[in-house]
Amino acid sequence: MALRPEVEAFLAGPGRDLAFPDPPPEIGSEACAKLLTRLRAPRPAVPPTRSLRQVRDATIEGPGGPLSVRIYRPGEGSRPLLVYLHGGGWVMGDLAMHDATCRALAALAGCVVVSVDYRLAPEHPHPAALDDTLAALAWARANAAALGVDPTRIAVGGSSAGGNLAAAAALRLRDEAARAPVAGAPGGLALPPLAAQLLLYPVLDSRMATASIAELGSGHLLDRAQLAFYWDAYAPTASVDRTVPQVSPAHAATLAGLPPAVVLSAEHDPLRDEAEQYAARLRGAGVRVELRRARGQIHGFLALFQGEPEVERLLARIASDLVRLLG
Repeated sequence: MALRPEVEAFLAGPGRDLAFPDPPPEIGSEACAKLLTRLRAPRPAVPPTRSLRQVRDATIEGPGGPLSVRIYRPGEGSRPLLVYLHGGGWVMGDLAMHDATCRALAALAGCVVVSVDYRLAPEHPHPAALDDTLAALAWARANAAALGVDPTRIAVGGSSAGGNLAAAAALRLRDEAARAPVAGAPGGLALPPLAAQLLLYPVLDSRMATASIAELGSGHLLDRAQLAFYWDAYAPTASVDRTVPQVSPAHAATLAGLPPAVVLSAEHDPLRDEAEQYAARLRGAGVRVELRRARGQIHGFLALFQGEPEVERLLARIASDLVRLLG
């Protein structure tokens, strides 16, 4: 299917302003610092379009110091919980960047959403962001009553780099016994068993060798060179083993025993194949999976085109999938 008309218009217009330099600068260079400053510049606030019972910011204890979170509550009563990690290639993004997506998920799925402002690379490479994810999950379990959430229905999710962190956290909890204290959780708090994982066009494979990257790795907003820059910032090969599943979940020897998953891919996204291959491996390992491919869409489309009728319909389907998995 061809690009949707609004996507094609975006790539020919505003999308060009988001283009990376070619080639991207070397990590740690002065040019890299300038690029990160531009990427992290505050964006204009988007007026809320979803009515929720409460949205509030909080600060929790994190492995690297205070950790900011934003809590979205759709209504009263005990609710499922989604701990959400934003995208941005591990180098950019904040609570505001994915505010609309979190509001939509809270409203449509009827769950409490806790969005996490995890530490960014290259200043804080792996495992900083993953440790912050685990700290947020530990905090959510310890404070389930105060949050008004059911501790047996906790999910982890995210988009792009946040999807990587969500998948990595699910692997970590499986491999290190979810009910036991895990290194990196503040105060030795126990982490919750996960009821589901939500992976929205996730980045999962550091090898960057799929057919979709070869086919779509240029001219579709997320370029292959840009993706390589993100990997170098988050997981520098001099200090990080990218074959470790908690860095690159696609390297996991088995996906058996993981929580059920909702996986979203985009047809014109270089990351399409690794998302769909991961979903196929989950299914092959006996894990329940709801896989949806967004036709005519590019990477990051949920944030870029929210409000478009087709995107709204897809958000509703994803939320419905998540509700089914959370029971």
